[in-house]
Amino acid sequence: MRRLALALALSFAGLATAAGIFAAGFSGLRGPNRGQAATLTNLTVPISHASFVPCANKGLGEVVTVAGPLHVAASMTTDAQGNRHASLVFNSQGLSGVGAVSANKYQGGLQVRLDENFAAGINYQTFTFNLQLIGQGQASNLVLHLNGFLTIFPDHVLVNMVRGFVSCS
Repeated sequence: MRRLALALALSFAGLATAAGIFAAGFSGLRGPNRGQAATLTNLTVPISHASFVPCANKGLGEVVTVAGPLHVAASMTTDAQGNRHASLVFNSQGLSGVGAVSANKYQGGLQVRLDENFAAGINYQTFTFNLQLIGQGQASNLVLHLNGFLTIFPDHVLVNMVRGFVSCS
């Protein structure tokens, strides 16, 4: 189940071309000058994603394809000490899906928040990932929740942790 949680999170977060937007804040895009207010970007992008859901199709599992608009908000600030702070938030706006075998219908919600702080040569990243696929009628529900953090030190030593749960009902 842990592998499933990580695979789903990574594949949905892979929709995080946003990781590209997020990382760009520290690799070439200029943020605000020291002590200035956040640079804020808001956009809505269509998404379509297929993933194996083990509790779908009466517990036999099947690929469920979800699609809908995704709101993306990104901000970055630089404080008076020159430290950078970035935030990236994804919120789905009416995801709907269908099972490839059963044709069961699903309604869903996706919320992802990534925060990054870069201070004194150390990069601190945290994330929260929530996905709910609610089956219509007799179809199962899937809830996935992950929290994690990653710290990258100047000598490239990584410290990370991911905790979460997957629930099928």
